[in-house]
Parts: sequence; C-alpha cells; structure tokens
Amino acid sequence: MGNFEFLPCPKPQHSRRKPKRGQHTRITNKASKEAKRRASAGTGYLCCERCGVSVPKGWFERAHAVNASQGGGGSKPWDILVLCGPSTETGTCHHWADNTAEGRKWRRAKQGELILYYTAGEGRKYWK
Repeated sequence: MGNFEFLPCPKPQHSRRKPKRGQHTRITNKASKEAKRRASAGTGYLCCERCGVSVPKGWFERAHAVNASQGGGGSKPWDILVLCGPSTETGTCHHWADNTAEGRKWRRAKQGELILYYTAGEGRKYWK
C-alpha cells in the first residue's frame, strides 16, 4: 500500500443539462389541481371523467392521456384525466383506458376535446 497516496479532491457540483424522462412526464401540481377542478365542475365533488361515478370501487387516479412510457406529458391539464382506479384492477376506468384498444382510442379523443376546451372554449379562463 505504500505506492498509493490518499489525495482527496471535491467532486464537481454541476447540474444536469437535459431533464430526465421522469421529469417530463411527471404530473405537476398545477395541472393536477386543474384536472380535479374540471372533474368536479358540474357537481361540486370529484367524479370519474369517463363513467361519472362519484364513489369509485377503489379511488380516483390521475391518468396520462398519452402514456408516460410513450412520452405523454403531465404539465398541461389536457394531458391529465381523472379516472376511477386502481389501474391494476380489472373493471375500473383507468384499467380500461390503459389496457384496451377502445380505451386508448377514447383517451386520444378525450384529449382532443380537452385541447379545444382549454384553447378555444370555456377552459381558457381557468388555464393560462
């Protein structure tokens, strides 16, 4: 061990330039609050955006309109849907939307409706 000396030096303290994928797909608090406001707009309490149930079998979950694994964002309210869950249990809206072709088609159509709602419709006063 006589050939090696211990010469400590500080590690560089720089930040990452490019955000990781998890940071891009993360659902932000602002978008989440707006999605929950939208889901409770007609009734005053939270409801599933697909089936309209107010007391789900499990609980309500925020779902990406485009799967996070496919690059779906979470920073805009039209990227987020409030569905009854859990997504792992058969028979819930979140499971249906994630795991069936019909559900994936519905998510895309719903996202299109929401984009119009927030860009040209009533939602402009809630999201800037």
